[in-house]
Amino acid sequence: DALVADGEKLPEALKAEIGSTAALLKAEAMFALGREPDALGQLQKVRSDFPKSDAAVYSYIVEADHYAKHDKTVEAQPLLTKLVDEFPGNTYAPYALYQAALQAERRGQDANYIEANKLIEQLVTRYPRSDLVFYARLKQGDLLRKLNQFPQAQQVYETLVNNFSQHSDVLVAQLALAECHNAQAAADPGHAEAAATLFEHLRDRGDAPVDLRVEAGYNLGYTLARRSQVARAQQVWWQDVVKAFLLNRDLAAQLGAKGRYWMARTLLELGASFEQQAKLEEARNAWSLILKTKLPGEALARARLARFGPNAIAERT
Repeated sequence: DALVADGEKLPEALKAEIGSTAALLKAEAMFALGREPDALGQLQKVRSDFPKSDAAVYSYIVEADHYAKHDKTVEAQPLLTKLVDEFPGNTYAPYALYQAALQAERRGQDANYIEANKLIEQLVTRYPRSDLVFYARLKQGDLLRKLNQFPQAQQVYETLVNNFSQHSDVLVAQLALAECHNAQAAADPGHAEAAATLFEHLRDRGDAPVDLRVEAGYNLGYTLARRSQVARAQQVWWQDVVKAFLLNRDLAAQLGAKGRYWMARTLLELGASFEQQAKLEEARNAWSLILKTKLPGEALARARLARFGPNAIAERT
């Protein structure tokens, strides 16, 4: 309020910009204070007092974010599409479409995934030069996989890999493409070969994030195990994932939450594989590493170790 009052003598354009931005900030402060009715009223005031300002446009995103934080996706989504309808040329329009798609996806039904996919397609068609196109297409592939439309998802990921080869997150698209091939492997062995090749390539990419390399390594081993190449799967999991990343001090320090999750999955699968072959000492070693390195899945590892007797956990930790 003081800022607006102090700006009375400024040129009209600058006065309007400061006034609209301050009014929007005031609404955000009200939301932070838990004063929802006041905040919603303030947002309406921004739109009525400064109808063509960027603050008025962004007010729809602020309101939608508030609803989204409270899982009110049905209320959030129309606000975002309204922004696009009323301000189609605004820089926030593609972002609003992307967020609208995410809100639709959050409702979790096939009809919602279809709706989200349509919003993504609208974004890509209407705003082909937007920086969000890559991430929108990546999300589209995920939506198609949720709809079990794997051939269509594969095409989306291949488009990203081919057309965005220099993008900073193209390796994420490659990993998704490998997973998509893997999902189709039961019906076509060719997909299994393609998946294994991609997973191996990503695991060995020295310039790739460690978390992504660990995830690729886990999936490579799992793909081999499903094809009855158990010894090869065990070698990949132990030599190329656990020893290469978890037991390497420098690389282990780079593991984030996602990488630690996939490392735990690797050790759980490795231990189960050894147990099926009655290689009980190797199985115990794999599961005990989860406890020693405090990876996710400690409870499950403890339960499996407990099958070997009450002293197994103490001996291994």
